[in-house]
Amino acid sequence: VWSAPRIWASGARRRRPNVVIVSLDTVRADHLSLYGYSRQTSPRLEAWVRAHGATVFENVVAPSGWTLPSHFSLFTGLDAPRHLANYNSIALDAAGYTMFAEILNRAGYRTQAFTGGGFVHPLYGMAKGFESFAFWASKETREVELESNLERAERFLDQVGDEPFLLFLHTYEAHTPNPARQPYFGRFSDLPSEWTVDVAPDPPGPAGGFLGSGHAVRRLSDGSPVESIPEAQAGLTVDSYDSALAYIDDRLGPLLERLASPPFGNDTLVAVFSDHGEALGEGGRVGHAHLALNNLKVPLVIAMPGGGSGRRFAEQVRLHDLLPTLLDFLGLEVPR
Repeated sequence: VWSAPRIWASGARRRRPNVVIVSLDTVRADHLSLYGYSRQTSPRLEAWVRAHGATVFENVVAPSGWTLPSHFSLFTGLDAPRHLANYNSIALDAAGYTMFAEILNRAGYRTQAFTGGGFVHPLYGMAKGFESFAFWASKETREVELESNLERAERFLDQVGDEPFLLFLHTYEAHTPNPARQPYFGRFSDLPSEWTVDVAPDPPGPAGGFLGSGHAVRRLSDGSPVESIPEAQAGLTVDSYDSALAYIDDRLGPLLERLASPPFGNDTLVAVFSDHGEALGEGGRVGHAHLALNNLKVPLVIAMPGGGSGRRFAEQVRLHDLLPTLLDFLGLEVPR
């Protein structure tokens, strides 16, 4: 009841726009057709960008190659070496950090999050400043995580009033294990669709450049034994991953369209991005958490309230600069 008290003052003031930030975990930019990929993995996102003049940032560098430090950088504006969220800790004390949701809540925003859990979890300080922070708790039912959180986000939009809001949506759909999402997998691949592709870790050492990378394996269902992918099915890794991207694109499309339409369209800023990418066999590596470009170059699309000019921005930008950029646009003070 008292976690996020509302303070009201009399007198008119300009209403700030809503902010929606969508984190598509483990999505590398160069596997989206929006970024020139040959397969149609993001047609709905592309149509939304064209229709509403969103800005596409073509050269975006993530703070880290894995989820926890990248999201902590996103919410604090600090580069990864400047905060403590760089280890697989049991918990993290975020009391010494000023978080994005905290700033917006103090400015009168309603703050709501729906996440895939894991490293985007209250244990790691991610919930600081959110009035409500819902996270997915079960790996066994993760195949419905995205759809469930999208439904909850839609219900939240049904209930928002006149106050501006921050909505944070996050999904692990593109993260391994990757089942063959249909009908998208069938559009990309002639390989059998009953397999789920996962990553088996390799120990860090000189052979892999001390990167702690992994190798791709396949399995039939949760809990079933993993086995190496035969040479004849080597394309399963990429095909399954691409089917996940197309599935995300298809499911996310209606929410993006709703946010661009009345009553939200002229009063809502939307940012869609990823926290890190994924190696899919390049250099013998599969997975993430290492500092190769396929891990660090991520998508970022921003749609301004009321639409924009549809610019494609080629200069390099950094994902952890999103927080001060948004605060500056909202007319709020940027923490030192």
